[in-house]
Amino acid sequence: MQSGDTADGPAELNELNRLCRYLISEKTRGPSRQLVDAIDNCVEQLTGDRTKLHPGSFSI
Repeated sequence: MQSGDTADGPAELNELNRLCRYLISEKTRGPSRQLVDAIDNCVEQLTGDRTKLHPGSFSI
């Protein structure tokens, strides 16, 4: 995934958001935390803001 590929950006963000919300709702530790971190990295590449998908009350 490269920051120049913006055509699929919104669709990718929607899917990443859906996956991230699922992982957070599971409230599990370990691998899910690593996946959320990886999602944040992808979001940062797409938007320049790794916290773009975080709800206002969510902290890293």
